[in-house]
Amino acid sequence: MEKKISQLASPTLSLTGTELMEMSQDGTSVQITIIQLGNNISYVDRGDPSVFDLEEGSMILDSAWHIWDVSSVVPTGAVAIELVITQVNTIVGKRLEFRKNGNSNEKNILGHKQIVSSVTEVWGGKVSCDSNRIIEYFATGTAGNWTTVQVVIRGWYI
Repeated sequence: MEKKISQLASPTLSLTGTELMEMSQDGTSVQITIIQLGNNISYVDRGDPSVFDLEEGSMILDSAWHIWDVSSVVPTGAVAIELVITQVNTIVGKRLEFRKNGNSNEKNILGHKQIVSSVTEVWGGKVSCDSNRIIEYFATGTAGNWTTVQVVIRGWYI
């Protein structure tokens, strides 16, 4: 979309926050051009789920990356997911991490290390998903050290 102020029926234009405004001026006039940059990305709150979406009993907790398909909850078109995680591990420093499916490096991840042994720690954040709404998770150590892992999909960006 590109409009000049002189082309508008009224002196105002509703903007969505994804526009770029360019101004130019000569000796007698000012020209303002609005350029649409792209589609909006909006957050969708999931509401009030009654159960956890992922728990330690259904996870593979073995210091390797594993697939988590969230397509039963997250709709087609989502680009990222917001998670809230509750974790308890008996060993300080054990990590729980999430990343976009297909990523091979461990730099762009959502993760947390157990700070205090056997204490409930609650954290969260956003993780990108692929077009099939799949993400990956990783938990250091063994299942025996993870006394609690509870993950809820809080919402998504679409």
